Amino acid sequence: MALAEAEAIGGNKPPFFVLSHEALVEIAAAAVEQRPVAPFLPRHFSERRQEGLGRAVKAGLARSPLEHPGYLQNRSHRQTEAERRRFAELEQRRNARATELEIDPTLIASRATLLALAANWERAGAELMAWQRQLLGRQ
Repeated sequence: MALAEAEAIGGNKPPFFVLSHEALVEIAAAAVEQRPVAPFLPRHFSERRQEGLGRAVKAGLARSPLEHPGYLQNRSHRQTEAERRRFAELEQRRNARATELEIDPTLIASRATLLALAANWERAGAELMAWQRQLLGRQ
């Protein structure tokens, strides 16, 4: 599990609240090129998180290329009518909660997440954080 994900789970927050995706890419590029990563860290990044990031970078650099993650391949899935209805219900619920909270709906769940939930809530729902399940209406 990535550092940002572990920190996010511990704080019950989305991973990009810990480190932005852009910062993670910059940190990875700097680490590979043996440049300092400190310029890419947020001002509020605690010493504990900096140490954890240092351990994660070191562990990542120690992995052989054969252990590197591969590219995700998109598998096409034709929705059933029931999945279309579930998707519409989930999207409506997500959008209503986002309006109440005055946030972008995709902060709660992306379109891809809603599609996965509509297809199989048990499998896809297991990957949601508790606050997402609560906002989408399923515990």
